[in-house]
Amino acid sequence: MLRTTLCILAAYVAGASPSAADPHAEFPLPDGDYDIRANMVMPHLEEMRRMTTEERVCVTRNRVSALFPVLRQPALRGCEFGYAMVRGEAVEYVLVCESARVATGSARLRRHGELIEGQLAVKMGGKNMTFSQGIRARHVADCGPG
Repeated sequence: MLRTTLCILAAYVAGASPSAADPHAEFPLPDGDYDIRANMVMPHLEEMRRMTTEERVCVTRNRVSALFPVLRQPALRGCEFGYAMVRGEAVEYVLVCESARVATGSARLRRHGELIEGQLAVKMGGKNMTFSQGIRARHVADCGPG
């Protein structure tokens, strides 16, 4: 843990951007369209305890956060993944927002052949609201036009 903290601190002091690390050298994620099934869990709101969505999204190695549909919501505008760390067959990210008052969180992705499974945990800044979104995504094609 101390080593991880020191590595992140060293990258910050050296002027590296949060997304400067390229974990995909060890965790290949092909650019392309992914069929994504996402499950949202909001433990404090009974009526929205579990919401499932399915969609196809173009994901690139520079926009891995596109795997999580919730990050396209207006309340999370300006939030991206940064500080990637490969741990065996998984990669972990810190959720980095333009303002820490927006949200904090982390995500973990694991690849199983053509299937990617992930979990995002978020705490909205200044509120006692937490939620998580789990995803299962399968690469299906190159990104379509537009």
